[in-house]
Amino acid sequence: MVTLTGIEPFGPQHCEAAGFEPGEMPDRPSYARHLDNLQWVEPFDVKGTLHLFEVPDEKIAYIDPFEDESEQRRVLRELFLPHVYFARGDNEAREYWAELCD
Repeated sequence: MVTLTGIEPFGPQHCEAAGFEPGEMPDRPSYARHLDNLQWVEPFDVKGTLHLFEVPDEKIAYIDPFEDESEQRRVLRELFLPHVYFARGDNEAREYWAELCD
């Protein structure tokens, strides 16, 4: 869960933070969303949406701060990885998650 602190048209100044190579821009117009106050919560089912959305407070179960990186990897592997959808042939995403959880 995060706090949305701002939205602006995506520009070259956002490339590095968004994981793009310098000068590489999205294929279509996009927005940079500025986020703050990241809090880990246990995954729960929601109706799929591509937009920002709110959920009832009673569905939110916060995860305590991690004691160390091994604890973070365990939580990612056990709680989050089962919910990740990998498109056929998306080996880059699979490798990224394998590194996160290893």
